[in-house]
Amino acid sequence: LGLLTTSVGAFASLPQRRRQQQLPLFFLAAASPNDDGVTTATAAIPPASPENVQVLIDADAVGAQIREIVRTAAAEAIQERGHFFLQVPGGSILKMLVGTGGNQDDETWTKHTTLAYVNHKCVAMDDQQLATHAKASKLFLNDWNGCQTLVMNGTDDGAAEAEAYQAQLQ
Repeated sequence: LGLLTTSVGAFASLPQRRRQQQLPLFFLAAASPNDDGVTTATAAIPPASPENVQVLIDADAVGAQIREIVRTAAAEAIQERGHFFLQVPGGSILKMLVGTGGNQDDETWTKHTTLAYVNHKCVAMDDQQLATHAKASKLFLNDWNGCQTLVMNGTDDGAAEAEAYQAQLQ
């Protein structure tokens, strides 16, 4: 089982002024394979200023806030550039995106969206237990009409997967 990890900013497509005003810090870092063929990227993240920290009552409230941030970021990016690029990790963030579907008349932003994943296991993309893409598809992505999704080839060759995925991100 290979592993590809990249650190990329989930809301990098937001205008600079919006990122500075009220959103948490996200970052973009280049990734390259080490001598063992494992690709990782790291970057130092400065501490958050207390006025930028929000404490919400529970996971449902956090999910609602995440969904609002995504919709707002999408609307701004589409208005400014005609397209929204969203990068997400696996885990609980996937669950928080449930309910952001583009299957309603007022949810057309997904037609102008490209989704990429921040980290991957090098497994088949339809592996329901291990593949982030399979989990995202089941939870919300199947409702995101017209969304272009960047996925890996589904092999266990971490170095080759990293190179191919990096090419898609360009």
